[in-house]
Amino acid sequence: MTRIACFSAALAMLSLLGVAQAQQPARPQIQTTKVEGTDGVYVFRNVGHQAMFIVTPDGVIATDPVAYGRPTGGQDYLNEIRKVTDKPVKYVIYSHHQL
Repeated sequence: MTRIACFSAALAMLSLLGVAQAQQPARPQIQTTKVEGTDGVYVFRNVGHQAMFIVTPDGVIATDPVAYGRPTGGQDYLNEIRKVTDKPVKYVIYSHHQL
């Protein structure tokens, strides 16, 4: 195979890859998912940051509110928790400051 043919084949593959990626739906900015195989453990994602919360019989234990640099981040987190349970947030575990 000549260099031009190899280059053309590579370009065709890259263009097909671009079309396949363009057809995938955009990931939502905020998303909450239940951790499979657990009782009441959820992952909250706000763009590229993640936190988790655990729903217990006595209330919710939440970690890192993912609000730094996001004016509505804390409220968004609470809104997502409220979609899962009406139990009160009893504890917030703040592990670190995100820069």
